[in-house]
Amino acid sequence: MAEPFFQTDLTTLHPGDLREVLPGLPPNSIDCVCTDPPYGLGFMKKDWDHEVPGPEYWRAIARVCKPGAFLLAFGGTRTYHRLVCAIEDASWEIRDCLLWLYGQGFPKASDIGRLIDKAKGAKREVVGTKLGRPGYSLADNGRTNEVYGDLHSPEAECAITAPATPEAAIWTGWAMALKPAWEPILLAMKPMDGTIAANALAWGVAGLNIDASRIPCDYAAEYGEKWLSSGKGKAGPWHGTEYEETRTVAERVSPLGRWPANVLLDEEAAAQLDAQTGILTSGMMKPGQQRKRSKGKGGYHGDFPDEATATGTHGDAGGASRFFYCAKSSRQERNLGLADFFWHQPDRSTDWQRITQAEYDRLADENEAAEAAGRRPPHALSQGNAHATVKPQALMSYLLTLLSTPSGGVVLDPFAGSGSTLLAAQRLGRRSIGVELGRENCEIIQARLVEG
Repeated sequence: MAEPFFQTDLTTLHPGDLREVLPGLPPNSIDCVCTDPPYGLGFMKKDWDHEVPGPEYWRAIARVCKPGAFLLAFGGTRTYHRLVCAIEDASWEIRDCLLWLYGQGFPKASDIGRLIDKAKGAKREVVGTKLGRPGYSLADNGRTNEVYGDLHSPEAECAITAPATPEAAIWTGWAMALKPAWEPILLAMKPMDGTIAANALAWGVAGLNIDASRIPCDYAAEYGEKWLSSGKGKAGPWHGTEYEETRTVAERVSPLGRWPANVLLDEEAAAQLDAQTGILTSGMMKPGQQRKRSKGKGGYHGDFPDEATATGTHGDAGGASRFFYCAKSSRQERNLGLADFFWHQPDRSTDWQRITQAEYDRLADENEAAEAAGRRPPHALSQGNAHATVKPQALMSYLLTLLSTPSGGVVLDPFAGSGSTLLAAQRLGRRSIGVELGRENCEIIQARLVEG
């Protein structure tokens, strides 16, 4: 194996293709995998996003993972099925799908009426502007949030134009895509070595760290004292037995918070859901109450004494945001340690290339001169983190906590990108190994880890 690109006591970053790097690692040495692989969308015509990684990638990853190791992999809504099939074909067990919902996605679809006018060579009249509306700005990088460069005309993109042809008028308001508002995260597991208990004892890996990932809740503030003080009563057929229940709801709820769900929200999505749903309440089952006897697949259910019915079940209340949530990456977070990183993209089919500040300033002057002359700026420029899909640290830290073992465990990110997983692991004091194909991205990762 070649020398690491960057290494500390906690983190090792290898440059290159994971199919060539991972054979140099010992088998059964990784405790969990958390990664954001290419979605196969042909993003911005980039070579690295031309396909979803196939089974050979996930087989190479499985070889270095311990039996029972969990894998979390982000996917695209249009190509998630290919990701699942590739991972399953590599003999991973599909366990669940987590949904990361966010309210800050921006629609990326052209109005069909505009496209018809463009195809006909018809010039549209400007009748207004979208400036001042959310997502529209005359900042250097416009609505692209300093990710995709400024090879565009903000004024033109913000302009409201009228259809120039009858055909365009008919098709105004039609487009080919919805607003992106969520990403799937596949949860898979390498098959265990025997039973869950045996695997835990032999390999130190088994299950998800539920208690450490519970959602904190101020029950008194959210539910009210009346709800918390309720729940006393007779224990029905178990009265006078070890199952007798005399505790209040407040004494029965977990002080650690709610059980983690497979839905993750950003703050804007949580607020939108709460506004639409209001306060939701699920009912309580009094201590000793039996569930109704019902017949379904597998026979009769619900009429057998068990601890759940004997001790009662507490209700629940609150808005739809009763899940983990965090904001998307802020500009400060994504650009951590990257103040002196300047980038130029020769054309939209190539990756960003790092340049000196002097070269950046020269090209920026050419852009300004073109704009002053009424021409489109010729150069795509960006400063800071040029990676397109930076994940928030709060989200990555939460996912790594969910995947943690009693000893912490070694984290692998075989598609390291801009290093969000490795940075989160470093902040949690976890050992991590990253593999990244692009050398420019390795430079970004190193700078972010050093700044820490």
